[in-house]
Amino acid sequence: MVDVRCGTCLRQEQWSETGEVTVVAEGGHRRPALDPQWQRGRTALASFVGEIGPVVAVCAGCGQLMVASETTRARMPVRVDTPAGALTVDEAIAGPNGPLSRDEAEAFLRKQYHEGWTAELRQLPKFALFFVLLGPLAMWLFGVMFVASFLLSVYQGPAAPVSGPINW
Repeated sequence: MVDVRCGTCLRQEQWSETGEVTVVAEGGHRRPALDPQWQRGRTALASFVGEIGPVVAVCAGCGQLMVASETTRARMPVRVDTPAGALTVDEAIAGPNGPLSRDEAEAFLRKQYHEGWTAELRQLPKFALFFVLLGPLAMWLFGVMFVASFLLSVYQGPAAPVSGPINW
């Protein structure tokens, strides 16, 4: 049995030597955080250099690439469609203008799907909410410390100069 997994939606299948496929985990609910073609290209390039197992199928749940745990499996050819042309990963990596190295292919994908400074602006509401909620959190912590110190002083009782005898 060979474990085959999708890194995006976490679908897991077990393939037998006779060709029978058993679905262990359905998956299919998650989608890639980046552009689907960019994620597809990154997975194919990582498989090409052996960082992960071979790409053996396309996920039925999310359409991304599935990777086998057994490294002796034959890798399937992958085509990544980009705005500037197709990138193919098979026995070699080829771009729209010819053969590429892995670093050149990664640079090509990064150039095609680069989001620039606008991606940073999408994080702005998250950081604004974080900083707005720091004030109430600080006030709550101050209140907890105030109540804790009050209860501790009640537990310890009054200090000796305060509770001493009164001489008129």
